Amino acid sequence: MQNQNYLQLLERAIEVLNKGNIISIIIPREDDLDSIASATALYLSLLKLNKKPSLVCKNPIDVPLIAANKFSSNLTSEGEDLIISLPYKEGAIDRVDYNIKSNKFNLIVMMNKGFQKIKKEEVKFSYTGSNIDTFMVINSSSLPSLGEIYEDNKEIFEGKEIINIDRHFTNTKYGTVNLVETSVASLSEIIFDLLKKSGITIDKDIATNLYNGILAGTKNFTSYSVTPHTLESAAELLRKGAIKKRLSTSPPRQPFNIQPKRELSQKIFEKKEEKVKNITKEKENTNDTTTPTDWLKPKIFKGGTV
Repeated sequence: MQNQNYLQLLERAIEVLNKGNIISIIIPREDDLDSIASATALYLSLLKLNKKPSLVCKNPIDVPLIAANKFSSNLTSEGEDLIISLPYKEGAIDRVDYNIKSNKFNLIVMMNKGFQKIKKEEVKFSYTGSNIDTFMVINSSSLPSLGEIYEDNKEIFEGKEIINIDRHFTNTKYGTVNLVETSVASLSEIIFDLLKKSGITIDKDIATNLYNGILAGTKNFTSYSVTPHTLESAAELLRKGAIKKRLSTSPPRQPFNIQPKRELSQKIFEKKEEKVKNITKEKENTNDTTTPTDWLKPKIFKGGTV
């Protein structure tokens, strides 16, 4: 693709990724296979650069793409503030104190009498305060389109680098880098261009994800938006070892069962057979005494008679 503005945006996105370390890759929908393929290919590529990427989507994802099992429903990057959690009942704790001895910080929790002693295995440790420095948002027209991922974490997005990757005219250009290219047929093509320009080695796993993303985004190359760039990208990914996967985010179809048809055919046959029997029975029961006896004799016609 020779669009100069597009090439400049690719370079700008690469600059941001090179500076970033903890990078959150977000997609808004779990049923968009092109987005999933793009995000997972980015994730695998950033690992090669010794970055710390994470994958985020509001809903669970279950597709046979490499790294698709790495998605989380929350912004998972750990912060720097330690949280010590322990079970608590109203009135159980008298007071909390601390001291420092032998280069160790000791947190002292004093319980009120009559309450059960806290067991060691009940004490949990975690971190808060996100230290994500870069967001890569794929296929979202705006940040609010991310739903709870954005609404519950607005303060985390503030002042951070946001690489906005999309191919739709409805995109509101909300990123610090807006890698929005409407001429491509799939998001996976943009990611492929980005990785090629960055010099990252595209291995078999990355190629497989991107190739299947192109297939999904173009409905197996039947979309009107397919271009020579689409086909060239697909061919190059195949040369890199891409394998076609059988992808679907919808429930599997039930196997075709012909038993109901057989049952229906049997019922129709039985009804027809019963009708024939009834007609036959009616004929047998009919005793018409008015029938002339000579009807049963052979008829002889003479010339000249009518």
